[in-house]
Amino acid sequence: MDPDLPDAFGNFPYMTAGLATVHTVFNVVTALAFIPFVSQIGNALHRLVNDKATHARDHLTHLDFRLVSSPLTAIEQSRHEIRRTDEYVREMLDDLRLVITDETSTEGLAQKVFKQEDTIDEVQIEVTRFLTELLAEELSHDVADEARTQLRLADEFESVSDDVCDILKLYLRMRKAGVRFTAAQQKELVGLHDLIASYYDRVRGGLEHAPGDYSPEILQDSFAITGTIRELRDRHWHRLSDEMVAPLVSTSYMDIANSYRRMKDHLLNIGEAAVGGKTLGDERHTARAS
Repeated sequence: MDPDLPDAFGNFPYMTAGLATVHTVFNVVTALAFIPFVSQIGNALHRLVNDKATHARDHLTHLDFRLVSSPLTAIEQSRHEIRRTDEYVREMLDDLRLVITDETSTEGLAQKVFKQEDTIDEVQIEVTRFLTELLAEELSHDVADEARTQLRLADEFESVSDDVCDILKLYLRMRKAGVRFTAAQQKELVGLHDLIASYYDRVRGGLEHAPGDYSPEILQDSFAITGTIRELRDRHWHRLSDEMVAPLVSTSYMDIANSYRRMKDHLLNIGEAAVGGKTLGDERHTARAS
């Protein structure tokens, strides 16, 4: 039939059928012709076109990198991850006490602490990358300040986890060497641990309250802990004059005390970050000057 032949209503039914037939035949023939070469074409395209890296959701956090364009939602996500990190670090501190007081099996718990520290390292990397991308966006002043505070908190919490592991390694090294602290030394260090743990809990309170409600005693507590550590070190030096102490025991005692002091300093930094990084810093300067 002639495709240009109209029907009684002025339509061209034969043209429609002809076009459909031509398109169908063309697509079928083309597909059949390409089927034998699919593998070769796929390999060639794979060599020519490089996959672009995409930011999928990281498996250690709940951060969604697609949300950096929604600052308020993104900052809430990262705040949640900071709180989770805080809980993990606090748990590590509790586990450390169980190890140093021989209240549970050492090997399994020690491995748990080390594994948790590795996880916190990875989480910090993810949070830092997330917040860095967020800061590259156009943000309000308040959101930008909060993002910078969270960057600082992530770093400080990770540093506290490092200190926990440093102390744990020192205890494990002593046990491997077959030496232990005396009852008096052990009591002093466990007491220092409990003092740091209590300080940690007071500092954590500042993360849940407005800056104006933050405990003003946090800085004085820091000075008091520093004074306690100095007393322990002085007592240890006097002890060396009066009795024989194994070199590994002596150095480990001092290293553990110093690690607790570093931990206290990081906790104080967390407290400063909780109040915007200024209030405690100004008070610290005033207190030292006086």
